[in-house]
Amino acid sequence: AITYRLGDHTTADDASRYRDDADVTPHWPEEPIARLRAYLVEQAGWDREKEEHLLQKSRQHVEREADAYLAMPPQTPSAMFDHLFERLPEALSEHYAALRRLEQTDA
Repeated sequence: AITYRLGDHTTADDASRYRDDADVTPHWPEEPIARLRAYLVEQAGWDREKEEHLLQKSRQHVEREADAYLAMPPQTPSAMFDHLFERLPEALSEHYAALRRLEQTDA
């Protein structure tokens, strides 16, 4: 799918510095989420009640998962290496060893 970037690249970006609203405005009718919503309304009987129900269920799911994550015990700094590589690259082995030594002295 090809779409036009309607917003800024990031929260630190201000696209209005390098492009005019006149360049962006014609692309709003092509915005994918609005187009999908219009299609669902027309083809599948989608309505505001169904959308609100989906949003509520989604919020609940995200909150449950966020709470589960926050309840997990903190990981050790060296854990960032544990499942990142099949075999730890030689260039990182010294960093990993240093972290492990720090963790053992902190324990």
